[in-house]
Amino acid sequence: MAHLELDVGNTALKWRLCEGERRISGGRVPNKSVADLPFGGVTEAWVGSVAGEQFNRTLRDELAAQGVTASFAISQRRCGRVQNSYTDVSRMGVDRWLAMVAAYYRAGQRSVVVVDAGTALTIDIVAGDGQHLGGYILPGAPLMVRSLGLATDRVKVEVSSTGDLSPGRNTGACVANGCTLAQLGAIKQAVSEAQAELRGSPVVMVTGGDGRGLWELGRSESTEWEYVEELVLDGLAPVVRASGER
Repeated sequence: MAHLELDVGNTALKWRLCEGERRISGGRVPNKSVADLPFGGVTEAWVGSVAGEQFNRTLRDELAAQGVTASFAISQRRCGRVQNSYTDVSRMGVDRWLAMVAAYYRAGQRSVVVVDAGTALTIDIVAGDGQHLGGYILPGAPLMVRSLGLATDRVKVEVSSTGDLSPGRNTGACVANGCTLAQLGAIKQAVSEAQAELRGSPVVMVTGGDGRGLWELGRSESTEWEYVEELVLDGLAPVVRASGER
């Protein structure tokens, strides 16, 4: 029986249609509308959403109108061997939790630094025994660019892709490359902190809308970096099953 998997972020919805563990199709909806999703023969959807309670209620109702029962993933104290470090696990965005669970098992239950580069940039460290050691949250490139536009009179540019690490020679390039430098610097420093804490080199697993560009710039011979486009979606099955909502 086919089911839908939905990753609802701050600005877009990612989806894929699966039959068992086999991916049939997938895509991205910038406005988070479910109107064009492939509902034919689907009766179940697994959802990871950071869009807020009001949106989630509307989403549940829209899916129900299509005959689809929605199971929403939640951040948990533990899922399999992965253990959450938060005292109040409900305060952790479910996208981070889904990405951590998926990354840990994809890495073969080795230590992993999980990077999700979207509206925000999140970086989480999971040890080889599955213990979450903590993480970092900072503005992603879209928020960095927006803050410059709001707080200055002359730095108003549109940045549509990840920059490079060279010094810019116009304002647009300076902003794009500066945002990239800041994000990549944060990731590499987090990896350095993880190496010191773990006394070894973790896998670095990158996802998110700006993830591929950062992965291409950041991978090196000394550290194992991997880009996984649907990492958050990959975490839905184990987390929803562990929560007993399925």
